This record gives sequence, structure tokens and C-alpha cells, in this order.
Amino acid sequence: MPSTYTTNLGIEKIATGEQSGTWGNTTNTNLDILDQSIDGIISITLASAGSSGSPNSLPITDGAVSNGRNKFIEFVDGGDLGATAYVQLTPNDSEKIVHIRNSLSASRSIIVFQGTYNASNDYEILNGEDVLLKFDGAGAGAVVSQVFANLALPSVNIDGGTIDGAVIGGASAAAGSFTTLSAADGSAAAPSLSFNNDIDTGFYRASANSIGVVLGGTEELTLNSTKASALDALGSVMSSTATAAAQRAALGLDTGNTPDFTGITFGGAGSTLANYAVGTWTPAVFATGTAGTPNYNSQNGNYIRIGNIVYAMCYIDLNGWAGSPTGNFRITGLPFTAKAGINPVAVGAVGYMDTINTTGLWLAPFAPTGTTYMEIREFFDNSINTAVQASALGGNFTYQVSIVYQI
Repeated sequence: MPSTYTTNLGIEKIATGEQSGTWGNTTNTNLDILDQSIDGIISITLASAGSSGSPNSLPITDGAVSNGRNKFIEFVDGGDLGATAYVQLTPNDSEKIVHIRNSLSASRSIIVFQGTYNASNDYEILNGEDVLLKFDGAGAGAVVSQVFANLALPSVNIDGGTIDGAVIGGASAAAGSFTTLSAADGSAAAPSLSFNNDIDTGFYRASANSIGVVLGGTEELTLNSTKASALDALGSVMSSTATAAAQRAALGLDTGNTPDFTGITFGGAGSTLANYAVGTWTPAVFATGTAGTPNYNSQNGNYIRIGNIVYAMCYIDLNGWAGSPTGNFRITGLPFTAKAGINPVAVGAVGYMDTINTTGLWLAPFAPTGTTYMEIREFFDNSINTAVQASALGGNFTYQVSIVYQI
């Protein structure tokens, strides 16, 4: 009965009763095969690049030591092969794990395969790389893959060396740039990019195409393409070469240096300035009884909002109010609704009002809760106050008033 051979290493298995007197030679060869497989190192010089249809052979020969059986294989050449080299491990049913180094000249790659050539089953070893490859021995459809393709390590201590050419590790590692740096999404409570001594401060992926900037576990700023473009534009305008007018415009300042930063948010909710805006509004007179028909010469209003406090000013010049208006006199059209659910707290002043028939010591406006109007109150020395009546106003009058109220 003839000998048989193991599938992966090609070790000869002597049949019963065979090789009388010579079995020692076969056993010695088998031991050489094992020695080569366990710790064999070889440098193979490729004479040509070969091709996918006619590759360089890397054989595992039954019953004999052979190049393909070595544990470490380095490929070299006598000069530039002129193209990417092709190497095929045979036979296609041999299962093997081998360390291969590509030391070819002229930055040539090596494509390694086992079964019938298929680009999806091969492995390309880039020039200068060391790889640990697995040949699965699956016959014509055999696949070659990198053993460490999904290497998982609980921790790594790198002291020296480089990544993408950037020096790392050591007591004074040099700064460098990397092709790709990836991290998990993270969260505001645990940003994925943080600091050893401050792990709740850093950056995380707030949403698609957005970065959250976290301080002390709280997201203080979110950057997306829109906000980043605005910041970039602001930075460009604020450069030393920009004109003073352009810088004022970028900061929301008109020629009088009046800020107009609508909707800027500072810090956490409820503790800091939430809005700053300036604008105009149109004041109008109103009577709660008979409304009448006012005829205006001018209606002008301006306001400044700081957080939930509004400072509103107005000027009304009336050229008659037909229809004999009656009831409480009001100025409507305030730019924001007075805060609901609180007492009507407001601080205001009547700057000027002509042709009015009242007996109070002074006049003052206030904004009732949940409304967008001012009512003018008449105050007496005994702290009694009443609403000014529309009928007390002359047909032609000029009125200037300002008020500060909460929204």
C-alpha cells in the first residue's frame, strides 16, 4: 500500500509494512518538514512579476521541504520587476498561516492568491508591508485574508515608532498628521474626544454632520456646516485688512455702533442672556369704549430687547381723533407680549403729552399681564391711580412715552 500525505503540511504517512529498511529516511524528512513549518525563514527572489494567469509558484510539496511551507517568507528581486507581482500558494486545499514581507524594489506590490484567481479572494501586500496571512484551503474558491484585519486589544502601550510617518509614544512624542482618526459618536456626558484629566470636556458627534463642544458634561456649542461657514466668514471680515465698516457689519453694528445680535445664546438655560435684539414697532392709539377714528401725522416706535426685558419707546403725533372716543386710553402695538401670570410690573415715563385734561400729579404707563398695549395711569397724592380717559385728550396732540417690561 503506498504512502499518504497530510493535507496542510504534506507530511508522509508510511503505510503498514512499507519502506522496510528505509523508513528512517522518510521519518527524517518528515521532521525537516515540521522544522521548516514551525520556524522556517526564507528569502525568495522573484525573477519576474508573473500574472494572474501565470503567477510565481509558492508550493507546499508532499514529502519534501519546499518554499511554501516556511513560517516567514520575504520576497525580494534583482531589480524592478516592472509591474505588480503575482504569487500563488499551492496546492489549493492546504490550510496555512504565514508571515510574508514585501521587500520588492520600485514600490511594487504583491498580489497573493491560492485557488483559481479571483480579485475578491486575493490579498494585496503593499510595498514594505509585513502581513500575517491566512490561506483557507477551500479549493478553487480559496480565500486569502489578513489575520489581524479586525484585531481587538484591551490596551496598547506604544513607546516610539510612527503612524503614517508621525512619531508617537515616548516622553516627548513629536506632533504629526494622520490619514484617518476615527472615534465613537460619544455623548455630552461622555464625549468621544476628551482629555485624560478632564474626561467630560471635549467633542462628540451631536448628529449627522454636526459636532458638539462639551464643557463639564454640558454641550455649550454645536457646530454644523451653516454655523461653521458663518464663523469662518466672521473671522475673515474681522481680519486686520477689513475696513471698519465691514467689521461693524459683521458684528451686527450699524454706523452708530448699535448691536443687533438676534437670538444669540449664552450658557445654560435660565441662567444667562438668551436674546439680544433691536428693532422698530408701530404705536397706535385706542379707546376701550367708543373707538373713534384717529388721524396720524407720525407713528414711530423703537425697542431694545435684552433677554426677557424689553425697553420700548414711541412717538405719536395725532391730527385729530374723530368720533368722540371714550373709555380708557391705550397705546397698542408693543413689539412683544407682556409676561402672563405675573403682576403688571413695569417702569415707564411720559416724556411729553400736550392737550390733556387731567388732575393727577403725574402720569405713568404700564403693560398689563399677557397684553401688547400700554395703559396710561393718572396718579394722585393719596396713592390712588386711575386710567386716563380718551375723552380727556384733545383732538390734536403729541405723545412721547417709554416703558420697560418683562416678557
